[in-house]
Amino acid sequence: MSLPPAPLPLDDEYNISSEESTSLKRVIRIQDDNELKEHLLSVQAEAYAVYPYACIRRFDFAKFKIAKHPAYESVIKLGKERENAIFLDLPCCDYWTIGHKLFKTTPETFPVPFLQGDIFDPSFLQPGVPALDTSSQVINSPPSLTDLTSLTPLQHSISAIYTSSFFHLFGEDEQFKLAHLFASLLSPLPGSIIFGSHNGISDTEGDNLGRTRLTTRGNSVFGHSPTSWKELWTGKSGPFNPEQVSVQVEVKRVERKDTARVFNLEQPYIAYRHIWSVTRRQV
Repeated sequence: MSLPPAPLPLDDEYNISSEESTSLKRVIRIQDDNELKEHLLSVQAEAYAVYPYACIRRFDFAKFKIAKHPAYESVIKLGKERENAIFLDLPCCDYWTIGHKLFKTTPETFPVPFLQGDIFDPSFLQPGVPALDTSSQVINSPPSLTDLTSLTPLQHSISAIYTSSFFHLFGEDEQFKLAHLFASLLSPLPGSIIFGSHNGISDTEGDNLGRTRLTTRGNSVFGHSPTSWKELWTGKSGPFNPEQVSVQVEVKRVERKDTARVFNLEQPYIAYRHIWSVTRRQV
């Protein structure tokens, strides 16, 4: 289905469940429902002005998607049990300062290191660095996070990488490059994981590997199927071999009611969400 290329406008739809509202009240320390709504609407408008992503219009920034990911509990366990474990959330685009506004924090009250850069910029993340074969090659002393100016010093040192709604922003070649760049950052220790979600297609669509073009708001973008997504990571040209990692992909059929509502579509607008993980095995 081809949609007009113009950004979808913000409207009065306030898409926050009671469960999400309760959690947000506790985290943000706002108890009044109307005050919370006004706060989220203000943050939404500011973020949408940076770039009108549909996920911002749907209030995805206020939903705890990561906590519902199948790999979440294992990531929490990894963080508790592995010494000097490093977690990377990539990307946050230009929304870091707006994130502070959302959660009413400051760099002092939430002193998590933040690096701004283009992942395709060689000065920010060195390309061509292969994933390590075994955990015997692990770097024992990762660099100090407070002194970093790029991601390159973290190659082979990160225990868990989370990326959401990112891969589907790029074409096939760029997604291939991203997989190799992400793999270069991952620690070779068993259990180290890259996980996230993005838009794709089912295995019944596309070419013989399930690849196809998706049409979103009039723009043609590349979409992987579960089959081609696994091939991306462990295929002939992938950054890992099948013995090194386990690749899990779940496809969730999602009805985008906001898109159908804004464009007055008579038929439901259906998207396919890939929920996936790439986990280092014991080698």
